[in-house]
Amino acid sequence: MNRQDAELVEDILKAINQISDYTKGQSYEAFLEDTKTQDAELRCEPGHRLERHPGEAARPA
Repeated sequence: MNRQDAELVEDILKAINQISDYTKGQSYEAFLEDTKTQDAELRCEPGHRLERHPGEAARPA
């Protein structure tokens, strides 16, 4: 893992904590109706920028 990937992993962990805060106490049904929270979660997903290494499976687009 290069330095840039390590920083992205830190961003991912921060995003996970934010998502947990956004959805705390919210039911799944309420989440499905809350498009603002869904959008916020999508914007917190920096994992698509991680560098792929030989032998790793590509993630679906």
